[in-house]
Amino acid sequence: MLKGISLLFFMGVVLSPGLCCDWLAHFGHLSNQSLSLIRIMGGPLTNQQSPVSFPKELYGRAHNVDFQLAFLRDSLKLIQRLWLKLFQHDELSSVTWGTTNTEHFLMTILRQHREVKRCVNRKLVKYYLTLERRTLHQKVSTGVMPANRTESWELIRKVTQHHLEQLHMLVAKRQPWENFLWMQLLLLLYSL
Repeated sequence: MLKGISLLFFMGVVLSPGLCCDWLAHFGHLSNQSLSLIRIMGGPLTNQQSPVSFPKELYGRAHNVDFQLAFLRDSLKLIQRLWLKLFQHDELSSVTWGTTNTEHFLMTILRQHREVKRCVNRKLVKYYLTLERRTLHQKVSTGVMPANRTESWELIRKVTQHHLEQLHMLVAKRQPWENFLWMQLLLLLYSL
C-alpha cells in the first residue's frame, strides 16, 4: 500500500511538469497565431516609448523548464488581464483595428494561459501592474487623464507584441531532446 502511494506521489510530482512540457512542444502554433493577430490588428506600431522599461532580466533568467512554464503562464495571464481591462475600460471604442481580430487575439491568449497555468512570479506581476497603471491610468503633464485612449491602446499593443515575441523565442530555444526525455519518462511511468 505504501509503495502504491509513493508511486502515485512520485508520478504526480514528475508528470505535472512533464505534461506541461509536452504542451510546450505545441506552443509554437498558438504563439504564431497570437503574434500574427497582434501584427494585423493595426498599422505600424507607435513610436511612443513605454513608460515602463522592458524587463529583459526576467527573460534572461528563464532558462530551466519549470521557470519557463511559470514565466510563460504568468506573462500570458498578465497580458490577458491587461487586455480584458482595456476591453472593459474603453469598450473598444477607441481602437483603430477591427474588434474581430482583437477578440480572436484575446481568445488565443486565454487558451494559451489556460493550458500552461503554474506558479506566480511576483516581479512579473509588479511589472504588468506598473505598465497598466502608467498606460491606462496615465495623466498628462497637466494632471488630467487623456481624452483620447487611442495612444494607450497603441502603446499596449506595441509592448504586448514585444512580450509575445520574447516568449516565443524563449520557448523556441528549448532543445528537442528535452521533449524526448519527458516523453520517455512518461512512457516508463505509464508502463509501471
